[in-house]
Amino acid sequence: SPQTIPVTLTVTAAGTTTSPSGATDIPQVSPPATTEFITPPAELAHIFKPIYFDFDRYDIKPEAAVILRGVADYLLKTDTKRLVMIEGHCDERGTREYNLILGEQRALSARRYLVQLGVSPNRIFTISYGEDVPADPGHNEAAWAKNRRCEFKISKD
Repeated sequence: SPQTIPVTLTVTAAGTTTSPSGATDIPQVSPPATTEFITPPAELAHIFKPIYFDFDRYDIKPEAAVILRGVADYLLKTDTKRLVMIEGHCDERGTREYNLILGEQRALSARRYLVQLGVSPNRIFTISYGEDVPADPGHNEAAWAKNRRCEFKISKD
């Protein structure tokens, strides 16, 4: 049975969070209330591909970094006003509460990476679905690997 490790996040007076490693997150604002986020259309699917994570991890893997560089390039050069929602997901192992936090950490990792590449933090938002929206409903390692991911939604024109 997988080991569950508690994660403590500290919210500072400025509204930032500090992760267990002590790294301070970039402050996040809410998207405009009228913004609708949609699945990227087929012609953008090659840019906004899901990124995947190892079990119980939220660090950006080299293959995810390649995808994120493509997303940043698109947002900085082609579609300079588009907003992005990063959805963090987990596999079914662990408690629901733990997976919601892990999904948020995954989305925040992707967000931090995009901001480091020059995308304005005011254009990138995050949400965690934890284990609630699996890509694959299976109960094995192959399914779990597909479920440990971040997906991208973009603002509708």
